[in-house]
Amino acid sequence: MSDGVLAAIIAAGATVFTSFVQLRTSLAKEIAARARPASSRGTSHVLLILLVVMLGGAAVGGFALAQWIHESERAAQQALVRDLRDRIGDLSRYKNDIEQSRAELRSVVETEVMRRIGADGVVVLATAAPCKPPVTGGKAAAPTPSAAAPAAVATSAAAARTPTAVPVAACAESDAAPIALCATIPAAAQLGGIELYVRQSDPAGHWIDSRVMPGEASANARFAPKPVELADGPAMKQVCIGFTQWSDQTRIARMVVHYSL
Repeated sequence: MSDGVLAAIIAAGATVFTSFVQLRTSLAKEIAARARPASSRGTSHVLLILLVVMLGGAAVGGFALAQWIHESERAAQQALVRDLRDRIGDLSRYKNDIEQSRAELRSVVETEVMRRIGADGVVVLATAAPCKPPVTGGKAAAPTPSAAAPAAVATSAAAARTPTAVPVAACAESDAAPIALCATIPAAAQLGGIELYVRQSDPAGHWIDSRVMPGEASANARFAPKPVELADGPAMKQVCIGFTQWSDQTRIARMVVHYSL
């Protein structure tokens, strides 16, 4: 029960109590007035009726006041609830707008970063081990010395019978094991230029001095004629190119992939 309703009930109770006290006083006067003449008793009846009417009016007025205060407080509470709901709705909309703006900003930033990376180029390095040709061995044909041959000739024949290794041939392109260089780029990107480089593992100078073209053989090394695009999930793809080197030295292959969004 709110303070306003409680105050109205207390006021109504005080009015009713006062009315009962007055009614008791009036009854006492009525009893005392019975011994008086008839004109005095008529006046007492009128006062009693007026007192009863005042008592009823006070009760009705107190109830009406209490009800009015209760309805006013209820209306104010409902208005407060509606205001809180509106504020909660506004906060939810603000939150959704902020999240949407954040997602859009993140998408713009990511796109700009990927575009800048595509302009600079995605760099891929791979180290190719020296090519190891197959080793072949055999025995040289040895003549059989005759019984009348000198001792020196017999000694030469014995030395000739010792197995000797056949000289190892140089590694051919078909003997080398190819490797693949792959760069990951966005799936929606348009492939631009591809720069290819190959050089020894510890050379001096810049990469630009060791640039080669696709399919061009350079220093016993060759890249594939063209790259291949492979899907790598819904948002990315890979650009791969093969590399083969048949040198007896370690080589480093480098690929720079440029793209646009």
